[in-house]
Amino acid sequence: SEASTTRRSLIAAGASSLLVLGGAGVWLARGNSAADAAHFVERGDVLLRDAVPLEAGEAVPSLRSALEVDPKNARALGLLALAEETRAFNGGSTNAGETLRVAEKAARDALQLDPSEPHARLALIDIKAASLDWSQMENRLEALRASAPTNVHVLGSLTSFLQAAGRTSHSWQYNEQAAAAAPSSPTPLWRRALRLWTAGRTTEALNLSERLLPLWPQHALVWNA
Repeated sequence: SEASTTRRSLIAAGASSLLVLGGAGVWLARGNSAADAAHFVERGDVLLRDAVPLEAGEAVPSLRSALEVDPKNARALGLLALAEETRAFNGGSTNAGETLRVAEKAARDALQLDPSEPHARLALIDIKAASLDWSQMENRLEALRASAPTNVHVLGSLTSFLQAAGRTSHSWQYNEQAAAAAPSSPTPLWRRALRLWTAGRTTEALNLSERLLPLWPQHALVWNA
């Protein structure tokens, strides 16, 4: 009958509406999850970038939160590898060997998802550093910088490596690039202050140190600068 046909049409229309709304709900949930993961990754990146190496583990909870939301987030895995490797080598872990194993696995998982992931590549370079000579280490870091020229973590590693090798002017160049890429980070700034002190530019070093202390009064390396 006409009434039955109308009821069937209404039911079908209602079901279609529910399907549309359900699809929209899934899309919104996925969008929210992606935004949540991006937020946690960004927070972890900043914490790692700005931390004293001993305290690199402070970035780990945010990065693990990102991976709970998005287990295949290559950037989160790469940053987790770098954070774990950094704390293992700098006294931030009570079981450095196990922490390094976690770091290596995270790095390799990241590179399976994205073979160019810079933080994972940097973590593996650092893990293998003991088996590399100076030129091999520099070549690998420079190759990584070429593929990620504004990555603050890569620039920071090159800064420290070249300074240790006595190549101060080259180290300064990369540190200034890091400062330009992350102007709100204390890390390139305390490194700049130390370079000024070692270069005998005491007035500039003192002025910079006095500007940094009120901004990061609890940061150990800002105090040392």
